[in-house]
Amino acid sequence: MASLLFVATYKRAAFIINASDTSESFRKFLQKFKKYVLDWFGTVISYEVTFYTCDVSHAGTDANVSLILYATLGNTCIRGLKQKGELTKLHIEHDNSLISPDWFLAKVEVINMDTNEIIGFPCNRWLGKKHNDHEIQQDVLPIKIS
Repeated sequence: MASLLFVATYKRAAFIINASDTSESFRKFLQKFKKYVLDWFGTVISYEVTFYTCDVSHAGTDANVSLILYATLGNTCIRGLKQKGELTKLHIEHDNSLISPDWFLAKVEVINMDTNEIIGFPCNRWLGKKHNDHEIQQDVLPIKIS
């Protein structure tokens, strides 16, 4: 179904631009709509995820950390990330395990390795049973960095 939608959309776009060279038109079309094409075909892309702690005592954690990236076309887990459109939210949590699980998370940066787009997710709070509201998870909204 997605491939039929893609072909129909391509044919419409090729007709609108009235290009005689189909392969060149197709290449330009793919570049322009790359994020949607990647999702239609389920292409796995690479993200680099960096966590930043604040400069306060015992800000780091030794607990197991996990995250989910939410996007305009769905959500994904950290393994086998597939392009899901524009990132809209990040869910971050830890399992409160080991000796020093509390964590002061300043921000998370996610880099799309295909497009070099950097999205920041500012958190600026403790995630831990001994701080704030005793939560070990947080949903964070994005800010575009580049």
